[in-house]
Amino acid sequence: RVRVANSGFGVLDFTQRRVDLKAANENGVYTVRDVYTFSEAFGLPDASPASLVALRTMAIDNATAGETFLNHYYAGYPDDRFGTMCATHSSPKDYWLCRYKH
Repeated sequence: RVRVANSGFGVLDFTQRRVDLKAANENGVYTVRDVYTFSEAFGLPDASPASLVALRTMAIDNATAGETFLNHYYAGYPDDRFGTMCATHSSPKDYWLCRYKH
């Protein structure tokens, strides 16, 4: 869910949502749940470019803030962090080499 400005249509804030597909397939029903809202999770006023720069600084300077950012960035799927990271490699061979290391 995204909240945008009336003028200029810039992103003011957003909420990351998640559906547990495994549970949905098992039960035949899915539930959408909010994972986090950007401004609340990071204590920033909005999701403006200035706030994103502030978040970058927070994540670099504070290990707890950095870990929170990574968890939210991967939408609460910690097992997928390395899969996503490894997927940035240029070849299938490099991808699997990365996956076996992690």
